[in-house]
Amino acid sequence: MQVEIERKFLIRNAGWRDGVRHSRHITDYLIAQFEGGKARMRLCDDTAMLTFKGNRRGTRRCEYHIPLAEPDARAMVRDLVTTPPIEKRRHDVVVAGLVWQVDEYVGPLHGFVTTDAELPHEDHALVLPDWVGREITGDQRFGASAVAAAAHQGPQAVRALMRAAAVPA
Repeated sequence: MQVEIERKFLIRNAGWRDGVRHSRHITDYLIAQFEGGKARMRLCDDTAMLTFKGNRRGTRRCEYHIPLAEPDARAMVRDLVTTPPIEKRRHDVVVAGLVWQVDEYVGPLHGFVTTDAELPHEDHALVLPDWVGREITGDQRFGASAVAAAAHQGPQAVRALMRAAAVPA
């Protein structure tokens, strides 16, 4: 079983921009949701990946990646996806030996920014950069499904998401 151990946070400020090592555009399509998990298609650069994610238990969950030929991935999206994609710009920032992935959402979610760090084990002592805000690991308001739903429901739902994510001054 492949395991993902990840903690996710909101962003406090743009201090992360100085440390960006690599950036890429990501388009995610929700293929299916099931109790405790989901299947998504990700198109990034010239790659396509079908990913299954299981139920989260704390910071851990199972995750399986299946690479696909891009024409097959696009056919699956055409035949199986009924909602618009979520698009974001992902930036890699290395802090204390870990790669932090900062996601800047585009389109209807413009202005929403999160970051996550994949950990080598659950007890890993995580050093938080000063640009990291409130932890949202396991907070369903900021899960991929809720973020996608807000984008698809329109401006009022996006404003509610942004209010929930507001970093106190």
